[in-house]
Amino acid sequence: MAASLLLRVAAVATLAPTAALAALPAAHALSRAGAVATMAALPAAADSRLGAGYALALSRRRALAGTVAGLAVALALLGLPALWAAAATAAAAAWLGRLAVRRLGGVTGDVLGAVQQLAEILVLLAAAAAAQSGKLDSPVSSLLALVSGSR
Repeated sequence: MAASLLLRVAAVATLAPTAALAALPAAHALSRAGAVATMAALPAAADSRLGAGYALALSRRRALAGTVAGLAVALALLGLPALWAAAATAAAAAWLGRLAVRRLGGVTGDVLGAVQQLAEILVLLAAAAAAQSGKLDSPVSSLLALVSGSR
């Protein structure tokens, strides 16, 4: 838990204020998209309560819409680095999902929460890496910088 918080703080601390303003909602959207995709792609664990209820109520169409919406928000806010963040999110979700299916027989609400938390950290780290290399330049972050007077 402490490492999770430290990684988030460290990633955000490396960002300029306008980049942080773009990265935080992008991380929120993309990490939840990863959890939704995981819920749709994998079976619920047999003795899962809340996670199973959500999984049963989620249609493939809604899952796809939620996942695409999360990616669209991240692309608008981060630009092309959102694709790297999405790839990292997908890899983390696949790894945690496989582990959950093997150990628990499927995903639970706790597994979905772990997918979301790990994905959020990965998106923030991707944004920090992109910002450090000068590659974090989306229309929205450029507009935020212009409005705030930092450009």
